[in-house]
Amino acid sequence: MWEITQQKLKAAAKFLDEIPSGLPGKGTSNDEYWRQFIRAIPYKLYTQQKIESFADELQGVTGSPSLKLLLDLRQRGFSYEKFLECLEKIKCYKALNLFVQSTVPIINVDPQPQSVRIGGTIVLHCEAVCTPPPPQYQWYWGDTPLRNQRSSRLEIYKADVQNAGVYKCKVTNPRIVDIKHNHSWSNLAKVEILKFPIQETVNHKPIRSDTETDMSSLRSESGMSIAARGGIFAGDIEIVKQPVNTECRFDEKFHLHCEAKSKSGKHLSYTWKREKPGRVTVMHTETGTSSTLTSSWKNHDTLLIYCEVKHADGSSEEVVTTDKVKVTVHSIWFEEQPLDIDGFIGESALLYCKAAGKGHIHYLWLRSEQLNGKKERIPNVAFADDGIFEFRSLGQKDWGYYTCQAQNIDGFISSNTVHVQFQTKNQQNLCIEVQPESYVTTQGHSLQLVCKASPKQGTEYQWYHNGNQVRDGKEDTLILSNISDSDFGKYQCSVRNGGQFKQSREVKVVRGSYIETTRMNNTQSSQIEAEHTFTFKSQGDDSPDILYAREKIALLIANQNYEREDIKSLNSPHNDVKLLKEQMEKMGFKVFAFFDLRYNEVMEALEKICRKLDAWMYVLLYYSGHGFQHQNVDYIMPVDASFPIQCDACISVDHITYKLQKTKSKVFVFFDCCRVNYESDKVVSPSSTSHPTQYIGYANLYKILSCSASNPAYERISDTCSVFNRALRKAFEERKSVQQLGFDVTKDMQDNGQTKNGKEFQRPVIMQQLGSSEITLHEDIMKDTWMRDTHVEEIHTNIEEPLRDISIQAGGHLFGKITFNFIVSNTLIVKIILRKAKCECIISTDQLESQKLCVKRNVDGTEIKIVGLQRLKDLKLELNFHIKANTEDGEVAKDYPVIHSLDELK
Repeated sequence: MWEITQQKLKAAAKFLDEIPSGLPGKGTSNDEYWRQFIRAIPYKLYTQQKIESFADELQGVTGSPSLKLLLDLRQRGFSYEKFLECLEKIKCYKALNLFVQSTVPIINVDPQPQSVRIGGTIVLHCEAVCTPPPPQYQWYWGDTPLRNQRSSRLEIYKADVQNAGVYKCKVTNPRIVDIKHNHSWSNLAKVEILKFPIQETVNHKPIRSDTETDMSSLRSESGMSIAARGGIFAGDIEIVKQPVNTECRFDEKFHLHCEAKSKSGKHLSYTWKREKPGRVTVMHTETGTSSTLTSSWKNHDTLLIYCEVKHADGSSEEVVTTDKVKVTVHSIWFEEQPLDIDGFIGESALLYCKAAGKGHIHYLWLRSEQLNGKKERIPNVAFADDGIFEFRSLGQKDWGYYTCQAQNIDGFISSNTVHVQFQTKNQQNLCIEVQPESYVTTQGHSLQLVCKASPKQGTEYQWYHNGNQVRDGKEDTLILSNISDSDFGKYQCSVRNGGQFKQSREVKVVRGSYIETTRMNNTQSSQIEAEHTFTFKSQGDDSPDILYAREKIALLIANQNYEREDIKSLNSPHNDVKLLKEQMEKMGFKVFAFFDLRYNEVMEALEKICRKLDAWMYVLLYYSGHGFQHQNVDYIMPVDASFPIQCDACISVDHITYKLQKTKSKVFVFFDCCRVNYESDKVVSPSSTSHPTQYIGYANLYKILSCSASNPAYERISDTCSVFNRALRKAFEERKSVQQLGFDVTKDMQDNGQTKNGKEFQRPVIMQQLGSSEITLHEDIMKDTWMRDTHVEEIHTNIEEPLRDISIQAGGHLFGKITFNFIVSNTLIVKIILRKAKCECIISTDQLESQKLCVKRNVDGTEIKIVGLQRLKDLKLELNFHIKANTEDGEVAKDYPVIHSLDELK
């Protein structure tokens, strides 16, 4: 251990200084890891006095109790093996991983599909390796974990038809802290039970098959006036209205409704099923154009229910399944909640609440001294048959925060938390007269945070930094001198006088680029903290903040023509982007727009845009095309996507926003695509090496998804754009805050986005993480900034310029010209304009088509549209024009080879 570098030792000390996250009493402790480490040593090595000397190091030379502890252990000759054992025992995996490299499990043996007769045994096997420790296994039936099935081998005896389905295994390395990236999934294994009734086995497809998938039984585009963008697959049955999650009380009826239609006009049969671990139960069956399940439940439970729709006459094997919905059944609930007490010392008082539900109910009151602190049972107070807690004489011991637990045979629920405080009679009410302010400053400077309360006599103060008590912060003024990295963050002051308690507002001390310390309001400090918007005060103290952008850049992507026949092409994305491009340019954006990008081209475009960005700039991204949702992650689909859909071959929305947020620009993203969850045999889950879901702490993101989770987005067949695109462009017409923009988009879609057949309007989802809600996309560009940075000018040198026209000349005669016009960044219109009769010009595009560019001609061949210019070798556009014309001197024939360099795409 003691051959470890000093740098790694300091890194381990940083993690040992932390307090474990999690709820107390659930396997975690309130003590720092280093204190738990000392207790984990198998023999008593330190006295209490020595332990406190480590704690005093917070104010010492190193500022780290853990570092002083590790240095002391090295001096005592503490063994490396014991050191690792103690880290393992206290589960400080962040520190342990510095010394022992843990790996994500690698699956060597996947479970295999199998067919088993009724009464036989299902045996599935999965093997994986990781270092260290040995992997942990958890088997799943569909998306439901199987209880107590945590070995590499799954055996199910006396198999029944209810055991049929898709199984998979999740293999986890418990030592890796990041729960999103500490596991691997096996392949899916489909288990069939032989002698199934025919109608129960329909629509099962081979999983991860290399053969061409029969798409005849999958969904097709709606023939109605609005088509679902998520309807990638074709079929006769279409779900018109999905059931939704609901809640009810025990023995109370709940209702789930589903509507579907058959394009061929056939009658449909609806079968409602409840899914539970290991089996599926049929709840209700009926025939018609819609179905409503009405049922009740006697116990506290969460029911997972879905509906299968098929042809009533059995003429087709097609089966369409609705989304799975949750029905939460409550067996206990509160009818009356407790109220705060603000009384006087020595007087009596009552806390009261009332619960109702199944069976007999008991009440237990809990108390804490902090609002969000651990609630503890009150000494000498037992369970009661009513919700009354009496204070016979209020005193210092009674001050605090109280919660009541109401319990019955099924479990318990907790009431609202209430505050009990008191004062002596004729005592002045506690009031904070001076609130602290937020500051922007730099390292090495000093400042004072001030909080003053009345009455002055008997008032006690306690300052908090990032939720932790400041050891010397017991005065109304907190002095921060010679500010360092550890001093930046959030501050708040708690004020107490007798039984009265108040908290100041939360303020921030953030790092800025100012030479002097500057007081800012909360909105400004959030903006400066994220380093995204240039703000300053106009003349007059009461004037609003003036917001500027250093540059505004837009990346627009339209994926319309998909390369695989089993993924349908769309109607409006190209036009969506062209219309939006015009509007963005009017708003001062420099626009990069692309049509029909493959996976590597989307990633390359994103990477190049990110390289052009930095703080103080605005970036807008708009995507129009196919999309879907899998395992609560949204994806967009490039035009080279395959079927079954490979998540690794698509791009997650979280990855796109993470890349853009890292640039510290203000990020505005709009995704006009579906968020439908497809069946497990149509989507292959991402591997552990694909883009991980990452989040960044900057307050610089504004995101609108065009539809809610698990729902499709729509494009009007009779219109030139999508429902969302039209609402978005309308909202852009006026200068307004982004907050108001989101409201306007939602309202417009609600008013004008109604669909036929009872479908609800497409409801967008808005996510805002901006420091100021007053930001608009119409901000002026600050041309002459105090930053004196040439980065913006460098960007302009790399952005497209129109290609020059070429004159068509032969035999001394001018016959016309060839024009070049970019529609978007990777799409070019080449047009031949002839001025004389008896003249023809032919464009040869063989070389372009050999490089897999999409080339479209008009009827007479005088105009071509080239899509996919980014695929050109060395970005050289090579065309050959052959002209034939009759002149006074006879027939003239000439070739015009044209080579253009497209440097603007670099």
